[in-house]
Amino acid sequence: MTVLRFARFVLIVLAAVGVAGYARRAAEAREAPDTTDDARDTARELPAPPLARAGRTEIPEFDDLTFYLSELAPPPRDGRSSDPRVRVGEELFAEVGCSACHVPALEGSAGPVPLYSDLLLHEVTPVPEALTRRSTGRTKESEPTGFRTPPLWGVARTAPYMHDGRAATLRDAILARVAEAQRSRAQFEQLDAHLAEALLAFLEDL
Repeated sequence: MTVLRFARFVLIVLAAVGVAGYARRAAEAREAPDTTDDARDTARELPAPPLARAGRTEIPEFDDLTFYLSELAPPPRDGRSSDPRVRVGEELFAEVGCSACHVPALEGSAGPVPLYSDLLLHEVTPVPEALTRRSTGRTKESEPTGFRTPPLWGVARTAPYMHDGRAATLRDAILARVAEAQRSRAQFEQLDAHLAEALLAFLEDL
């Protein structure tokens, strides 16, 4: 079972558990004898069905997780922003084309969010052999070729990189880019050692 399929399986299980659990608790309380005041009080105190609350679903556990994630603050920058290399690296980040997909900020409900992502799917890895075989009709196996642009805030603390962890360092991650990111990779490869280190210093500062 692939990681993607396992993740989907977990979400399905959480959904089933959440819906069943909520229904069971509501039924137990509301089916209590009318002569029992405590049971009626319990039924009245049960929360309204999740769909009755704005932005909620029928899966309490999923809603709780979504709320928790939405309240997380972005990781603080490393604090070396005054380092001249970081400022140069930030300019190079745009010049080599990284910011085309890793957009510095997206507009959020409370203002710009500096996540360095467009949150879109892009082809940035080699087409898996399994997908090539499938296109010829020799196998039904399939794997994704497009991946959502990961936010870069705190990226220095999230190694290894790429969807399968193939890149141990940020430099490796840049050099592993192909397809839509091929041009940016080529631009990075043309930088001299000092400028390449400046760009990496900028990434490590996010």
